[in-house]
Formats: sequence, C-alpha cells, structure tokens
Amino acid sequence: MEWVVIVEMIIALIQECMENRTEDEIISQLRNPRGREVLAIRRVLIKTGLSGKELRDGTREVLDELNRTTDNELRDLVQQARSSS
Repeated sequence: MEWVVIVEMIIALIQECMENRTEDEIISQLRNPRGREVLAIRRVLIKTGLSGKELRDGTREVLDELNRTTDNELRDLVQQARSSS
C-alpha cells in the first residue's frame, strides 16, 4: 500500500475517533493502539474494499506507520483531520 494511502487511512481513523476524544487522548491511543483502535483501522480499510489477506496486511501497514510517526506528526494529522471533517 502506498504511503499516501496509509496517511489517508490514518486521517479517516482520526476523524472517526474525534467524536468522543480530545486531541491528546487520540494521540495517546494512536501511539499505543489497542483493540478499539485496531477495529477502527479495519473499519476504515473495509470501506475501501479490502478483505481477507489484503485487510490483514493493510492493518499491519497502518499500525507500522503509526509506530514510525512522531507525536508532532500525529498532531499535524489530527489538525488535518479536524480541518477536513
């Protein structure tokens, strides 16, 4: 999956999370994603038509990218998601 597509998935995930959480909570939970965040990633990927092995691999790619992303980059993504919602 291309990096641009992964970033779009992360932004969609953040938009989904923004309904009930503050910016700091979103960043903290994306920094250490658990079941709820992984399920949100999967929901976003399913909306793009992924299933089966592609869905599993896509989820791993998004999680790997989140691990490489700094807090400042996540803040920028949150702001971008906020402005595009």
